[in-house]
Amino acid sequence: MSNGTLVMCTVTQDSLCAAHIIKWALPDTTIHQTYWGKEFDVQYVPRDTNIILVGLTYPEKTMHKLAQDFNSITSIVRSTTENSEALSSMAWEKYMPGVKIPPLVRNIANYAVWELDDEAIRTFYGLGVTNLYPGSKSIETWNAIISGNENVADTIQRKGEVIANYIEMRDNVLCAEIAYETTLCGHKTLVANMRGINSLFFEVYPQHNEFDIYVCYAYAAVSRKYVVSIYTKTGINAHDIAVQFGGGGGVGAAGFRCVELPWAIPEITAPAKPLDMGKYAKVIELSDVNTIRLFTAKNDKISLNSLMTQQQVFGFTCKIVNTPIPWRSIWWHCDTSCADVGISYALCADGYYRVVIRNLSTIELSELLSTFGGEAVDDEAIVVFCKTAKELEVFGIYF
Repeated sequence: MSNGTLVMCTVTQDSLCAAHIIKWALPDTTIHQTYWGKEFDVQYVPRDTNIILVGLTYPEKTMHKLAQDFNSITSIVRSTTENSEALSSMAWEKYMPGVKIPPLVRNIANYAVWELDDEAIRTFYGLGVTNLYPGSKSIETWNAIISGNENVADTIQRKGEVIANYIEMRDNVLCAEIAYETTLCGHKTLVANMRGINSLFFEVYPQHNEFDIYVCYAYAAVSRKYVVSIYTKTGINAHDIAVQFGGGGGVGAAGFRCVELPWAIPEITAPAKPLDMGKYAKVIELSDVNTIRLFTAKNDKISLNSLMTQQQVFGFTCKIVNTPIPWRSIWWHCDTSCADVGISYALCADGYYRVVIRNLSTIELSELLSTFGGEAVDDEAIVVFCKTAKELEVFGIYF
């Protein structure tokens, strides 16, 4: 890179927006996207470069060395206090003083600090199907956002509205099936065995405002650990809770990984509720809309591929993933090469593990039924309900 400014940012919309605000104000800027915990390789960075860290920091020893080796180092990070400010709004105040913040930048900042309204939510979803990663194409998009281009803003809002409607319909069905009540660190908690969602998922749950903590989690078979995201109300610090389990994050949202769940799961008190695919008809129909395909392609790739494993089960090559979504489209964007069968499973609110076994090749439904048991739910899938995690092992699912 040429001498000038190097911005290191994380993958969030808020961090990327802040980085591009800096580049707008300081054109001689190179943006490098990285991740928490990844080592800062400075081998090819000129020593007279100005380093700006956005949304991340490094151990004290590394920070001290950076301060010695480079012309200057600036860090823009959110605090873990109740009144934490968004990275994008901090960058705007610092590098664009006196300039009115444009609508989309304001929406990105509001979503980052969980000041949610329809515009912030639509912006978040609309940007989710937009190429935002560092590169010439994304720079054009970010420049349009930062300059307040109304056409770009309208396009992003329209896409976001389509996705928001899809998610609302999806969550209305899934939340009723998988959300369950428990306690975490003495706080009343609402939990769902699903990744790729946040606390908005629970807004359709009756009396959802009575809970202090909202938890989304899934099992990552490769690491043999649960991946847990927690969201808290005002007055409860999510970071402080996550730290107790080896994780961390912000004041309102944080995460951790664990071998065993630190909360009680629901007890079985009645027969399993049957899986009625008819309830998903409208969601399945919408999933074929181009904007939704883009959304699910990105969302599924991130939230499902990282959880997926492959096992030989009853002579079939099976792709296995922890998700409650029972319809076929979840397999469209996952790596199912050479797979005969897709197995999705999740813990439901009634205490049963629901296992959906779906044909991904040319297997007859009758063969699935005779091999795996259970009941047919459509012309290419069956469902089986398990009472314990031990019963899941017959399907290649191990905790």
